[in-house]
Amino acid sequence: PNGVESADVVAVPKPPVANNPFLRLPEVPDLLHKLRRYRGKITTQLGIRLLLLTGVRTGELRLATPDQFDLECGLWIIPPEVVKQLQDGMRKRGQRPQDIPPYVVPLSVQAIEIVRYLLGQVKPAQRYLLAHRSDLKKRISENTLNAALKRMGYEGLLTGHGIRGTLSTALNEVGYPKSWVDAQLSHADPNKVSATYNHALYVVPRRKMMQDWADRLDLLDQGEVKAASAHLTIRIDGVPVLDEDVGVPADSMGADASPILLSSVVGTSDHP
Repeated sequence: PNGVESADVVAVPKPPVANNPFLRLPEVPDLLHKLRRYRGKITTQLGIRLLLLTGVRTGELRLATPDQFDLECGLWIIPPEVVKQLQDGMRKRGQRPQDIPPYVVPLSVQAIEIVRYLLGQVKPAQRYLLAHRSDLKKRISENTLNAALKRMGYEGLLTGHGIRGTLSTALNEVGYPKSWVDAQLSHADPNKVSATYNHALYVVPRRKMMQDWADRLDLLDQGEVKAASAHLTIRIDGVPVLDEDVGVPADSMGADASPILLSSVVGTSDHP
């Protein structure tokens, strides 16, 4: 019987967090300070910042090409064939990438600034936004970003993937609807049996959410953990308060409510 018991114990799957540790908001200021002092390539440091500001997968960042960015509209448009989440499903269903909407990632002002700088550094032979250190035609290696985090002292504590967990946990905790956060991280909803998952959902409110997140990261950089963790005010219908003209007057909000107001426009496929 002992053998059976121990087999049962072994069979319990580990929670995903064990393999992908992430940071809670009070731990983020330290990461931002270490990132600022990082002595490696500036592109590596900015790559990690972009992961923090957007929540894309490390593979999507590594495959980013200059033509995916529309800075006028503040959008990063990732073609479906790059989105890991979609590839297996597409193959199973015999779909072609052109049948599936792209993964639309709205960019905060802070993210646009980083992309604009990186685009300005792109050399003629360079194919990807983040180039390999020794071969301009190749993309930055998968190890580069994680090795940088290790050098900053995050071995076993944070990986590029854990940055997504950091963002997703924080946005859910401050009160954003899970559907917006999932669309931002291009999480396909396992309960949806629909043939395609629309990664262009909620672009308008997500843009405000990601600007709010970038502003919270700036607060964390200044050590303002309480302000950065402030919960959104919730309207009666359950949608977080956004535009100034729909919310409660600022002075009637609770002391711990965030003064950052967003718009409760919920679009389905509203990218320009």
